Amino acid sequence: MNRKWILICVLAYIFSSPIAFGADNEPKPTDCGEIKGPGDIVKCALRVHPEARGAVYDKEIAYGLVSQARRLPNPEFEAEFSQTDNIGQTSDTVELRLMFPLEIGGKRGARIKKSKAQADLVLSESLKTKEDVVINSLLKVYRLRQVLNELELTIESLNTFRTVKGQYNRRKSLGPEQAVSLDIFSLAEADYSMRQSALEAERGELIRELSIFIGRPFKVDRKILPKFRTNWPKLPATGDPVGSEFGIARAKKRLADGELEVAKSEAWPDFAIGPTYSLETENNDEISTVGISIEMPLPVFNLNGGAKAVARAEKKKAEILERSQQVNFKNIRENLVEIYSSVTQRLKKINPDVLSQTKHRRIHKYLKRGVVGAALVIESHRQIVEFQEHTNEQELRALLALWRVRALDGELLNEINNIKNP
Repeated sequence: MNRKWILICVLAYIFSSPIAFGADNEPKPTDCGEIKGPGDIVKCALRVHPEARGAVYDKEIAYGLVSQARRLPNPEFEAEFSQTDNIGQTSDTVELRLMFPLEIGGKRGARIKKSKAQADLVLSESLKTKEDVVINSLLKVYRLRQVLNELELTIESLNTFRTVKGQYNRRKSLGPEQAVSLDIFSLAEADYSMRQSALEAERGELIRELSIFIGRPFKVDRKILPKFRTNWPKLPATGDPVGSEFGIARAKKRLADGELEVAKSEAWPDFAIGPTYSLETENNDEISTVGISIEMPLPVFNLNGGAKAVARAEKKKAEILERSQQVNFKNIRENLVEIYSSVTQRLKKINPDVLSQTKHRRIHKYLKRGVVGAALVIESHRQIVEFQEHTNEQELRALLALWRVRALDGELLNEINNIKNP
């Protein structure tokens, strides 16, 4: 019976281990300080945006995947105690085994290779997340400036229409042409009122989204918003994409290679080897036995052929996708450069803010002199507003092409860190 308690103590000692409970050290959103320009907004978004904050842990995940793959299997301890009572004759038997699993067939190396590909995939996806945060934050900042300008023009046009309507309404009687003009201005007023409502709604949405990006209420200030861009950098016509999207495709191909290596290695059986000890006691006589035990499954019924076939197919599929995506990325880049060059050539020749203000002042000058009719007043305001809208659309198109090319070239985050006003 004493041996039983000794055995229980041994087992308790072997399997007892301290458990450490780690505190959740998730970083809290950091105050980005004073925001002086769009560059500060982007840098702040990279620190506090929910998706960017989640990407902080991707390095830990990547390290953990490789560390997990490098692990060695733990030894296994087996103990058995039995007692036999045969007509008053008592015998006790204690059997102990300590087995060390051994992996053969390159299992550990294949596992490590696969984990490194998984780590590369995690890091490439993390980079893609950060690039998306940068591009989306920049687009919203530029669009907010555009919406404010469009809203200002719309309100000015609306006030003009209301002023002219007031002049007509103050007259005691209207001729046929004046009555028609009054109706036209009423329709124009209703149209521009709806435009104003739509722009105000878009402005509110952009402010709410930017508040999420910087982790606090966004205060609209034209001083921190980007001006209309007049200096456009020249982009190389060709280049080899090395950004996050190509990194994801390359990592998936390496992951398929690793899956195949793992499938091949699993065709080999693992075995365990270790010392054994048994003690048999009967009528105060003790018999102890020491030996070596080996355990190994026999690869008789399968050699993991199904898994290897799947892995080979996945590898071929990943190779095809990698080659096609490499060509596709080059074509996308060339197309983006063409769009960028075409749009920026036209944008360099105009400044919509100055041009719209000049035309607007000229129209109001003629309107006060009474030398322009109702149709011409409405049409001129419509052209100014549509010109501003079209120019803003083209500016965003050029900016998006620029930033996507920077991302394909793997330079977007470096550029953001080096410049103040992207």
